[in-house]
Amino acid sequence: MTERPRGSNWGGARPGAGRPPNGEVSGVSHLRRSAVPRSAELLVTLRVHPELPSLASSALRGHVDAALRAGADRFGLQLLSYSARKGTLELRVKPADRRALARGIQGLSIRVARAVNRQLKRKGRLFVDRYEARAVET
Repeated sequence: MTERPRGSNWGGARPGAGRPPNGEVSGVSHLRRSAVPRSAELLVTLRVHPELPSLASSALRGHVDAALRAGADRFGLQLLSYSARKGTLELRVKPADRRALARGIQGLSIRVARAVNRQLKRKGRLFVDRYEARAVET
């Protein structure tokens, strides 16, 4: 067994240790998400790769709309409305619980990514990072 030298830096937290972020800085925290109140409406933001065209462009808008309509009420997640912009896709949803939110957003993002990638004749990730969800106060 190797003996540890006195005053060495073995073990414990070290600067720069751990998985590096996707970009220069990580976008959305990887800490556990907070609990979802039963009747809460949430605004979910998905960031799109910056080099891709806007999801609201005439070439993609119909495909995004069809993908969202097809998965609008699955896994206990109800899609109330959405907004597609240059760098983001914002969804207003009403989940039954935290698991429904996770599964529903996963399903919707996969549908949208496949539809957009098929239309652009490309492969790979459409969304940059994890989704961000916050309660809508009405």
